[in-house]
Amino acid sequence: MIGENTLISRTINIAKSSKYIQKVFVSTDSEKIAEISKSLKSEVIKRPSQISDDQSSSESALIHALTEMKMNKYSPGLTVFLQCTSPFTTINDIDGAIEKLCSENYDSVFTATLFHHFIWEQNKNTAIGINHDHKKNRIRRQELTEQWLETGSVYVFKTNQFLKQKNRFFGKIGVYQVNQINEMKIDTPEEMELVRKIYSE
Repeated sequence: MIGENTLISRTINIAKSSKYIQKVFVSTDSEKIAEISKSLKSEVIKRPSQISDDQSSSESALIHALTEMKMNKYSPGLTVFLQCTSPFTTINDIDGAIEKLCSENYDSVFTATLFHHFIWEQNKNTAIGINHDHKKNRIRRQELTEQWLETGSVYVFKTNQFLKQKNRFFGKIGVYQVNQINEMKIDTPEEMELVRKIYSE
């Protein structure tokens, strides 16, 4: 729980508050998540076990869900993919990403924050700079080439093209900038506790 809501209920409620989202579907193999989703009047798509483990891609779940929708005579022009492990997603993030795709003629859009950090990697027995020259002319962090850090919270894309490409990034790709707190994701118990502390303050 985050405050008074579960992660899935918070995500569903935000999606339902969007100006543009017409239907909310939840893909899951969990009976508990399915029960919560149905109580919030979302449509549940039972995800097969073979695409529900930690090694399964988000694309496989999306393709399955969209195929199920099509079989039930529903084919959205745009798909908005939200991940409930991003607890700080806002309505503005969702609607802003949709508006960016539509107004600027993108095929797919994802949320991100501006990234100004020095990246290193281990090469054999030493570390080397990736996005900067660490040996000479080390520039200030603010002068690094503008880069984006994908938040993993909101993805918007044209449905038919996605089903052909089988990848959420295709065609003309747009970036919608969100607040830095959106970088936070919940993948571990420690991250859950940190988010709970932020919410309680």
